[in-house]
Amino acid sequence: IILMSLWALVFGSDCCLECIDAAGCMSDCGDIEDCTTRTYDIAKENILNAFSGISITFPFVTSLGMALVSSLWAYDGFTNLNHVAEEVKHPERNIPISIIFASITVTIIYFFVNISYLLVMPVDDVITSKAIATSIGNIVFGTWMGKYVISIAISLSAFGSLNGSILTGARVFQAAGRDGLMPFADWFAYIHPKTNTPILALTVQGIVSSLFVIPGSFESLVDYFGFIAYIFYGLVVVGLIVIRFTRYNLERPFRVKPFPVIPLLFIMACCMIVLSSFYQKFYQSLMAVLVLLISVPLYFTFFFRGNLVLKLFYYLKDKSGE
Repeated sequence: IILMSLWALVFGSDCCLECIDAAGCMSDCGDIEDCTTRTYDIAKENILNAFSGISITFPFVTSLGMALVSSLWAYDGFTNLNHVAEEVKHPERNIPISIIFASITVTIIYFFVNISYLLVMPVDDVITSKAIATSIGNIVFGTWMGKYVISIAISLSAFGSLNGSILTGARVFQAAGRDGLMPFADWFAYIHPKTNTPILALTVQGIVSSLFVIPGSFESLVDYFGFIAYIFYGLVVVGLIVIRFTRYNLERPFRVKPFPVIPLLFIMACCMIVLSSFYQKFYQSLMAVLVLLISVPLYFTFFFRGNLVLKLFYYLKDKSGE
């Protein structure tokens, strides 16, 4: 995408590509200089007016927080690596390096990709486009690029992301089952003897994921996921601060510096995202919270003090035997 945008700045868009491919067409659609001038004018206007009309108001801040729910989906891999920490060699060294390096790399790439959009397309077209990368391909090289090449590249990227989510997500089920924190714990904790994978956890994860896809759109799933995820991300970091002061004798292979500045900034960002979701999409956020709260009585009924249903059953059975 970045290279396509640079091409458009130097050689113009699809009209100019036809000029380059067939010199006889140049007299009909204009020369390369005219095409590059149009592209340059679009880029100049977008860059100069990038922050025009912005006022730091509460609706703007909440809109920004809501936008972060979707955009941070691209960076969510920083949590996935922690789920497979047991399978990483020298995790105390490799996990921090991987997360920091990957986060910085993705940030740089996405920064220049978004700049690339503004170099070629007017802002209104960027806003209304349903597949911005495809639109860039159509503009620079014609419909064949956006329809086939970019679509295939996006599909490969999606499969790569899906592979990471499948690999790491099932490990959460497996660990919870191993610790007896969910129903049918022995099943979820099962590790296949040949593949060394949590095969049953992977199967259940696939079934549940398929059910989530049926009633909703990808955008709604990301909104629900981001809202709930950043509640727990914030709580995890709150727990980090609490444990740092209450269990100071624990071994700490990972250290956050400067502490507690970084954790507090992260918690503030999580609060902004969660509150923005409530403000912008109140009913959807409320439904997500209600679904989340359903798990509270289930936890206290089946796991907090043991399975209370089974205890009640055996108690009544003993009473009836007397």
